[in-house]
Amino acid sequence: MLHAALRPLVVSAGVLSLGLLSTSTGIAQSGDTCADPFLVTTTGTYPFPGSLTTSGFSGNDAPCTATCFDFTMDAFFAFTPTVTDNYEAQLCNGISIDTHMALHEGSDCSATCLQYSDQSCGDQERIAFVGVSGTSYLIQVGGWGINHAGGSIDIVSMVPSGSGDTCADAIALPPGGWSDFFNQTATDSGFTSGICSLVPLQRDRFFTWTAMADGDYRFHTCTGIGEALNTSIRLYSGFDCTATCIAANDDYCNEQSQVTLTGLLAGDQILIQVGSSTASLGGSRITVTPVLTPAGDTCATPEVIVGTGTYPWDTTNATTSGFDGGDPVRCWSPENCVTGGGGILHHDVFFAWTVPTSGNFRFTADLDAGGGDVVINFNDGPDCSATCHGSVGPTGANSSFVPVIDVPNLVAGDVYMIQVGTWFESFQVFPGPGTLTITQLISPFPGTTTSITCSPAVPNVGGSGATLATSFVGFGPVTGLRLECTDGAPNQFAFVLVAPTATQTLPVFQGVLCLDAPLGRYTNQIAVNQGFPQLNSIGQFDASGVFQNLTGTSQTGTGYDVPFELPFIPSGQTIQAGQTWNFQVWMRDLDGGGVPTANFSDVLEVTFN
Repeated sequence: MLHAALRPLVVSAGVLSLGLLSTSTGIAQSGDTCADPFLVTTTGTYPFPGSLTTSGFSGNDAPCTATCFDFTMDAFFAFTPTVTDNYEAQLCNGISIDTHMALHEGSDCSATCLQYSDQSCGDQERIAFVGVSGTSYLIQVGGWGINHAGGSIDIVSMVPSGSGDTCADAIALPPGGWSDFFNQTATDSGFTSGICSLVPLQRDRFFTWTAMADGDYRFHTCTGIGEALNTSIRLYSGFDCTATCIAANDDYCNEQSQVTLTGLLAGDQILIQVGSSTASLGGSRITVTPVLTPAGDTCATPEVIVGTGTYPWDTTNATTSGFDGGDPVRCWSPENCVTGGGGILHHDVFFAWTVPTSGNFRFTADLDAGGGDVVINFNDGPDCSATCHGSVGPTGANSSFVPVIDVPNLVAGDVYMIQVGTWFESFQVFPGPGTLTITQLISPFPGTTTSITCSPAVPNVGGSGATLATSFVGFGPVTGLRLECTDGAPNQFAFVLVAPTATQTLPVFQGVLCLDAPLGRYTNQIAVNQGFPQLNSIGQFDASGVFQNLTGTSQTGTGYDVPFELPFIPSGQTIQAGQTWNFQVWMRDLDGGGVPTANFSDVLEVTFN
């Protein structure tokens, strides 16, 4: 007779007792070894103690022999179902340590391994299997490595075998619009038509769904349930095997899938076919949710904003407009896979922005959750008649997850349309909420004046004399000016020189050096010596004679963004308000016989005020 302190409670589904579990036989089992497992015949929650030994049992077969050796203080359950069904044994809710689980066919130490699980729901485990009535399954659970603790195992019944296995036996989705499904016993129905045949799908299940109201709806498996099932979705108009395909998808959200149907009417019936795209086994969750169109979903209905500040946006439910401002070469669009280094703009929203005061502005779009790339298109105009002004994406000039576009010389009262969307690459889309931040850029030297001297420069091999000009810069460790140089020696290297004055006309090689001493060079060696990367201006003229920056010291890729720091010894000298500095470009050149030589541009005199 059992000691009173160890007498178990007798219940239909296991309950926590003092280290033992009772079954219908009334005999307490220790569960400590494969020879003495806890005996269970029904679904339920069954406890196990944390003071067991480590058995070393491996199920006598792969896939457990290579992995089960690292079980710590393992417990055993012999589950003999009375009904053939799809079952799942899981520790997801019953223990807090890092665990392992193995499923063996048999009820004692002669059982052979069927499946093994490691971290299928966080640090815990779940194994789905077909339990045949009268057949015993030995379930082994324990800690990993040095981890051990008592806990409980849940044995649950999943979708019954055969239910939803064919288009004629579809499962009606509940009012909440979602259902977990498992495909371990599902067959390959072979059901398909039209474009659905282009999306691979095996081991499929069928569901029916009825629209309760007019609108757009999203069908997806993106939330999943922790199972390793790579899903595909096919949708059909109708409720049975006469239904016709209307949409399909594979791998919209990583290995999960999503389809959005627009313009559905209340009462419309949809047959949902969902399963594995790779013949993998497991489970997932099919969910149907209404699509709530966000503000600014189209160029005809932009969200109206004024001034600077931060404005939220959410592309989760946004449609893909296809709008490109009439210029798909400059502004990214769904059809444009080339501009900005590759990519397609999807799930976009629009803002109609009014310039508050004349000046220069920066626009930054940031996806709150990260994990995806964002594109900004800036368009001249307030609505669908707007034309593309410029675009920045993740592989464009800023090459960042957070694109930034600076637009100079905007006029107070003018209206522009800002288009923000998700960059679509390799068939992966990551829409979501984010923010658009608009700031006005104030130059540190707003009263700066410039003039050209030492002009025209001596013609180079390209046939013209190189000439300097400036354009606006609004960010970073710079003065607010960018030096641009055109008509340079095609395909030749060059860099920028600086000096306080430029009064001489000294012939040097093929050109004329006009800068007076002391003369500074914005070169790599100076940048390294002084520890300021922004002091490196080295670039190369392209075939058209336009100076292309090679060192990342120009936001646009052309010219050179003039920094505060000066390339003089001692280091640390900076441009100050009220000072005048002269800039000239040195370049390699070729003489009339093709012999390498050098040349210079004209001089740009800049007074920083």
